[in-house]
Amino acid sequence: MGAKGKAKRTKWTPKKGGTKVRKKAVGGVERFFKRLGNGMSISGAALGTGISRSRLYELRKEDEVFRALWDEAVEHGTDVLEDLALARAVHSDT
Repeated sequence: MGAKGKAKRTKWTPKKGGTKVRKKAVGGVERFFKRLGNGMSISGAALGTGISRSRLYELRKEDEVFRALWDEAVEHGTDVLEDLALARAVHSDT
């Protein structure tokens, strides 16, 4: 439980909008976080989600859970890229 007895959200959900909008938004956000966690750039991760890059930045600014999940995905994506770079350096023929 979070402050004042409220349960802490661990998964992002939109705060308003119709059911169809919510399903589309949640699916797009899930794809965005997955791609971000795989080491893609913000722009690259946003492609094909149905959500503009600028809207994603707005959500990051407005929603603390969204921001935390974004930061977590970036951290994981950075680890992925560091591991790939190290593997290439170690197994390089040069």
